[in-house]
Amino acid sequence: MTDRNAAPYAAFRLNLEQQHKRAKDLLKAAKADEADALQRLRGAGFPEPGAPKLAQAQHCIARELRFASWAALKRHIGAMERWRRAPAGVLDGDCGTMHIRCGHDYLRELREAGLHGDFNAHLNPYLQGPVTDTPDWLERRARFITDTFGPYDPLDYATVLEGARDEERRLAAASRDYERVVLWLEHDRYDQFVLLRCLAWFAEHGAPPRLELVGPSDFPGATRFVGLGQLPPEALRLLWERREPIRAEQLELGRRAWNDFRAPDPRALAALARDGTPPLPALAGALHRHLQELPSVRDGLGVTHRLLLAALAEDGAQRVGRLVGLVMHDRDPLPGLGDLGYDLALRELAAPPDPLVQRHGGHARSAWHRDEISITSTGLEVLEGIRDFLDLSLAERWVGGVRIAPNQRNWRWNEGTRDVEHG
Repeated sequence: MTDRNAAPYAAFRLNLEQQHKRAKDLLKAAKADEADALQRLRGAGFPEPGAPKLAQAQHCIARELRFASWAALKRHIGAMERWRRAPAGVLDGDCGTMHIRCGHDYLRELREAGLHGDFNAHLNPYLQGPVTDTPDWLERRARFITDTFGPYDPLDYATVLEGARDEERRLAAASRDYERVVLWLEHDRYDQFVLLRCLAWFAEHGAPPRLELVGPSDFPGATRFVGLGQLPPEALRLLWERREPIRAEQLELGRRAWNDFRAPDPRALAALARDGTPPLPALAGALHRHLQELPSVRDGLGVTHRLLLAALAEDGAQRVGRLVGLVMHDRDPLPGLGDLGYDLALRELAAPPDPLVQRHGGHARSAWHRDEISITSTGLEVLEGIRDFLDLSLAERWVGGVRIAPNQRNWRWNEGTRDVEHG
């Protein structure tokens, strides 16, 4: 294991001595009646600290790093340091193992962590485009991916379709040829929907003898946890140690949710999101965020469209790359889209004859982030609820198995009732 990536990992490589110093600095500032320090202590549960104590400051530091207590912080740092100092070895060599992940983003880190089983990257972005319950669903996916992302990076339909079919074949191999399969899929929408596909497959076709999940919804650190790709190798070792077997009830829930996700009628999916998904705790939130992509009863906007428009209304004209980064990292309550996914949403908003945003620059798709973009008067009216997006010329789009298109009654999302309406 090396430290060549120490800087990118710094937010999750916590140092106990440094945190102790931060606690003492906080205590000193609180005793000096500095407003920010007192506010931080109140936020950690000490409304009137009086003469603050070091233990209070330590608890505050721990809570800010997303620990329940200072003792939990110390245990975590100790475990991370233990795994970081551990000699290199093969952790998964006891049996034939396949690791399934929704990308290639941390294959090197897995290898550095000592996980050398076969790696299966399941790349289909189910959170965009049609995911239907029809026999030709893979062909529809391949056509969507080719037409949508081909302008950014030339894609061939036949190659994309073969890749999608190969993903299905690798799932068959996972249940047939391996003693152990480990799913590395966190809480965001992209990962949760890949998780559904995998669970549905294993529920219907048979699971390997050992099917396990590494699926954190958070990881303590000094920045927001978005995904496993942020973490250093020793964190992956720690998560490997804490992986959990996938139970029969989780397989069944995955099968049910995958079928509801692909259905043209979203009522069953909305009920599932409302009722909660205790066997898969992160799923309900991902499904709720997914349903928010349906046109709102208020303005016809999906939530990604609304987040982009709201940022433009507040901050004014700006480069597309800056806007996408702002919404992705700071404003989206549950990210999942990649940067091209947000750019696709902007292009939907810019479609004539009634564009909600105006795009300038005309850069090639390879330099899409350099375009300038601003909100139009129509965009402001829709954002304010004066006009309805569905009343304008509308390009077809899909939310799972639900088709949104002009000249039809479209399903809408009501955030107040957390339910769908056919409008």
